[in-house]
Amino acid sequence: MGQKQANIARRHHIIPHFLLKRFAQDDRVWVLNRAQNRSYRTNINNVIEVDYYRVETNGEIGEDYVEQKILGSMIEDKASPIIDNMLSSRKLPQGDDWNVMANFLAVMYTRGPTLRKLIKLLHQFCSEVIEDHIHSDERTWKVTIEQVSRETGIEVDMDYEQALHARESFEINVEIPRTHYVVQMLQVATILVAVFAEMTPNLEIVEVMSGAEYVISDCPIVPVPKSLNPSDGWRWYKNPNADLFFPLSSEACLILNYDKRRKVTTVNKKRAALINHLMACNSQRAIISKKQDFVWRRENGTTCSSHEELLEFLEHIPCGPAETDLPKESLRKDILKTLEEHPQSE
Repeated sequence: MGQKQANIARRHHIIPHFLLKRFAQDDRVWVLNRAQNRSYRTNINNVIEVDYYRVETNGEIGEDYVEQKILGSMIEDKASPIIDNMLSSRKLPQGDDWNVMANFLAVMYTRGPTLRKLIKLLHQFCSEVIEDHIHSDERTWKVTIEQVSRETGIEVDMDYEQALHARESFEINVEIPRTHYVVQMLQVATILVAVFAEMTPNLEIVEVMSGAEYVISDCPIVPVPKSLNPSDGWRWYKNPNADLFFPLSSEACLILNYDKRRKVTTVNKKRAALINHLMACNSQRAIISKKQDFVWRRENGTTCSSHEELLEFLEHIPCGPAETDLPKESLRKDILKTLEEHPQSE
């Protein structure tokens, strides 16, 4: 592998290069880093992450196959000229071009740290439910331990009462290999392609004279309910009460919904501030912008252009999904039902 190829192989960014360029000036962007609580300017080659999609393989394909082939030549390289044409002509893609965009939108929705955190939360919760089930009564615990001993050859010298006592002093911590995250990402993306294909694209262009610009984050597609009082457990998936916001450049934002009416509109500074607010609040690690200070909306509806104030505000906003976002009761029922249908053999 040549030096150029080696460098490309390490550019496993959450946001692809061709999108980062649209928020850059001379290939440099401003990063508002939530983890480090600071703002800095850097080259787009250094933004957010490297090796993010590198996977373990059996040797038949390279460890950079997902980044270079699947995300790169199969999806990003096809989507980039379509987005270029959309922004220059202000015409929304249709037919085969929209199908290409549906694939691109699916991987953009799933490729960031938000899905990874959600996957870890799900695994953590499932592990805790299973652990509760194993210790629910002496018979279940005994049957489980006997099966573990048969399958692993490891004898557990502990009775049920000792197990209950020991349980009080340990925690379950789930660690998931990066390869598993990437596989899950591609599986979820495959499901979402058809969902995005059914949605209606709209384009909002911020007024030039407003001086406002869009930003993007490591959660680049943000779903928001249209109504002020959404139902409990609101989800955007196939929901007519949903808008999805996806900034494509510092001047343009793609809006997805089920309105069946395609529109290209010019919007003012307040609208751009709202979208930037959504990008910032839904970010997990970083917000990317062309300028260090950009317009965003405070909770009281006024606009602000201070990145320092935004960092202070974000200290009170959770980074990514939280455990409370999980539909725990329905998950618990599904897990316990599966355990009952597939009991350990005695």
